[in-house]
Amino acid sequence: MANKPKHEHSDRDRIYTPEQIVKTLISKIPAKPEDSWCDCCYGKGVFFNNFPTENKDFFEIDMGKDFLTSDKKFDWIVTNIPFSQPKTFIQKMADNCIKGFGILCLANSMTASRLKELEKKGLFLNSVSILYVKDWGFGYRTDFYVFTKERNPNFEVLIQEKQKMTGKDLLNSGVVGSLKHRDDIKNSVEYTNKLGDRFFE
Repeated sequence: MANKPKHEHSDRDRIYTPEQIVKTLISKIPAKPEDSWCDCCYGKGVFFNNFPTENKDFFEIDMGKDFLTSDKKFDWIVTNIPFSQPKTFIQKMADNCIKGFGILCLANSMTASRLKELEKKGLFLNSVSILYVKDWGFGYRTDFYVFTKERNPNFEVLIQEKQKMTGKDLLNSGVVGSLKHRDDIKNSVEYTNKLGDRFFE
């Protein structure tokens, strides 16, 4: 007999958003009445059913409609993505939106490098809503990010680039301790920079 899961949504790719929260998140989208909407991960349809228009469409892999293989574009793409595939969905939503997109995902899914990549595509972070949903049965923070093709003058993202450290910097900082040889210093600088890279993946 299989063990009973600790909570209803033990599969992190099938975690459904409460309707009242969805209504609040949808209100964050700066859409116009004539805009088209898409829910690219339909699930139970809670996002799709609350879009403020009939000019809408959806995708759901379990229904034979795979968003990741579609080239159809919409003004706004808004959904709760599968938590195991943030990179894939962030890139695809960015490619298929005309005006912007709203994405609900784990907070650590929106890394600095992804924010920078979206800016290169002309998509800027417009707002962030922080969520803790007790019914989901886990304590991880989830965020709802709204990206738009126009910058929000009242919202700013600050990303500090990692700095290259010299061997002298490392010695003074105590990061690597006392190094006697030039090769040791060189290798330690490279190793430290690689550690820094992890925060920008």
